[in-house]
Amino acid sequence: MSPTDLIKKLLKASERDAEAPPPDPGALCPDNPGHQVQLQALAISEEDPALRASAIKRLRDLPTVRHCLSEDQPRAVREAAVARYSYLLKSDDWGGDLGPVLEAVRLCPDRTVLAHLAQSARLERVRREALGCLASPQACLQAALHDPVRRQRKYAVSLLEDPEALEGIVARCDDRGVARLARRRLDELLESQAVEASVQEQAVALCEAMEGLGRSRWTDDLQARRQRLENQWTQLEPAPEPLLAERFERARTFCAARKAPQATEHEQTLLTALEQLAHDLTADPEPTEERLGALKCRLARSRRSWLALGADPTAEARYRTRYWRLECWCADARRFLDQHTVIAGLLDKADRLDPTDATALLRHARQLHQALRQTPWHSGFPLPELLRTAQTRVAALETAGRHAGRTRLKRLDTIRHLLADLEQAAEAGAWPRARRLIAEALNQTGAASEPAGADHYRNK
Repeated sequence: MSPTDLIKKLLKASERDAEAPPPDPGALCPDNPGHQVQLQALAISEEDPALRASAIKRLRDLPTVRHCLSEDQPRAVREAAVARYSYLLKSDDWGGDLGPVLEAVRLCPDRTVLAHLAQSARLERVRREALGCLASPQACLQAALHDPVRRQRKYAVSLLEDPEALEGIVARCDDRGVARLARRRLDELLESQAVEASVQEQAVALCEAMEGLGRSRWTDDLQARRQRLENQWTQLEPAPEPLLAERFERARTFCAARKAPQATEHEQTLLTALEQLAHDLTADPEPTEERLGALKCRLARSRRSWLALGADPTAEARYRTRYWRLECWCADARRFLDQHTVIAGLLDKADRLDPTDATALLRHARQLHQALRQTPWHSGFPLPELLRTAQTRVAALETAGRHAGRTRLKRLDTIRHLLADLEQAAEAGAWPRARRLIAEALNQTGAASEPAGADHYRNK
């Protein structure tokens, strides 16, 4: 056969292959690797949506099925892919290696499939992974109420941040442990939301105050007022949202850039000296006896020099604002130094408190708060490190005290349930169970020895 005849024969054969219809997906075996390759080709490249959907229904390759879940696929193809992906992942015949299955759940782009897996997958780890990816209030509510595994029900409660869903679990859940967990989660969420709302309200008020300060007429105490607003902002906990932080920073920058009217040369020299003293105190606000004494001497000399100038009332007002702000720092520093030993002692004692003793924690927080009230800081300069630490410690002690109180109530509730079960076990004569309940109750109370009457149950 000549080369020309061979080429013509090959061209005819290729034309016949191109005209041949695609294979029927129903005739291809899902367990045959070669057929799986053909099914993948049909699912991805076939033009007929019905043939693609039929091929997807017999696929076992998860990446190919996941490719068909995208929004740009025809409706029939997407519906077949949703059903097949859900069917493959909810199965329990994957063997010991669940890594590819969990990875497929994490990569799933369809929330309908995730909701189906979170509710119907046979393997707990698959349900857990799907629920974590979904994290919707409705899915978590259904899992907390109806999942057969208690660990999964508790995990669903831990994901919830919706008060209505948590209230639904408290009202409808038959598992008392899950219901109690939902109640604690609800209380913590409501407390956190209340704190955030309060911080939000304070942050908005501080932004408005700083913006108003930027629009107001110049006064010599403007920068001191700005510093006080900055101090209040830095004490907000938790930190306000980024939009409010940017708004406050813009207003603060504008206020900080404002300059006072020009004074005469001699007046400006004294005003600059006072401003330098204020700058030094801002950079290093820690009071000491030596620093306080030196500042008082410099203020006295500055005041005598200023009075000798006989400045006009406008310049006098500017000087007096700077002067009295430094005098105010002296008064603040004097109170701080007088209370330094008391506050430091209370902070040292706070480190040694029992973190489970709610009464002691809250009482110590009140004592520390009272010491801070006797050490007010009115000058507008940054707070000394000891006062900042004490303010933070007061909030931490109050939070720890409230947490310890809730933990104690929880332990008392558990003990009441154990005592009720112990009474039932004693009435039924189930002495081994009674001994176990006694041990659990002792463990909850932290008792070093058994209470009176324990021998009665142990000897039964």
